[in-house]
Amino acid sequence: KQSNRLYMINKLISDGRHKQARKLQAIYNKTKISKPDPNNVEPELDSRFIKINIDNNETSFDGWVMLSSIGNKVKLNIPFKGHKHFNRLINNGFSIKKGIRLSKKNITFMFEKDVPQVEDGTTLGIDIGQKTTLSCSNGQMIDVDNHGHNYQSICKKLSRKKKGSNSFKRTEKQRSNYIGWCINQLNLTNVSFVNRENIKYLRKYRRVSRSLSHWNYCELFEKLDQKLVENCVQINKLSPTYTSQRCSQCGWVRKRNRK
Repeated sequence: KQSNRLYMINKLISDGRHKQARKLQAIYNKTKISKPDPNNVEPELDSRFIKINIDNNETSFDGWVMLSSIGNKVKLNIPFKGHKHFNRLINNGFSIKKGIRLSKKNITFMFEKDVPQVEDGTTLGIDIGQKTTLSCSNGQMIDVDNHGHNYQSICKKLSRKKKGSNSFKRTEKQRSNYIGWCINQLNLTNVSFVNRENIKYLRKYRRVSRSLSHWNYCELFEKLDQKLVENCVQINKLSPTYTSQRCSQCGWVRKRNRK
């Protein structure tokens, strides 16, 4: 890039266009050149450089990752322990891909699962909200947990906390645990398809209350999709435009249909 800049400036000077060359040089001086930081790069290695062994009963570790260079001149064995989510994926029939991502303290594994052909099953519609977290088309409503909290009460609790404080972090953890509890209450027996809204940028360019700003629908969708994939349920993401105003029988769109 630096050589291209010098070439353009020298060409303008050779053509006698000194004013344009000065303007171009001023633009180049204001533009900051960004460079990648090698300390923050996390390399991804494929099957040419790694070999994963999880069938290990001799030590207290769950498996080993053997790193090798091209030609197998240098070999390095790294032991690892799988956490709860790692073990759940292994037990649910997921297989580890032949590739990892390395960081300073962690190893990131990637999983895959062959989704079987969809058999004859029902289609379930799921709507999300703040008062009623999950509303299903089969009549299942998930809102209040065993401790008497729902998503709205937790969001109001977060709005009263100071951001960054220990109590705010504890309430954020409570919100994540509540979302996980709601997802675990879903009954997906004989369900082949799930229809849900494809909500994006809900609060963009809008002023909302502090309580509504803590409604993390992205985390809710992420855990919901993960639950559906693990149960081999296909996801159909629908456009949310006029879904609350469109009649489910004839398709007539009217504002009063919301009631």
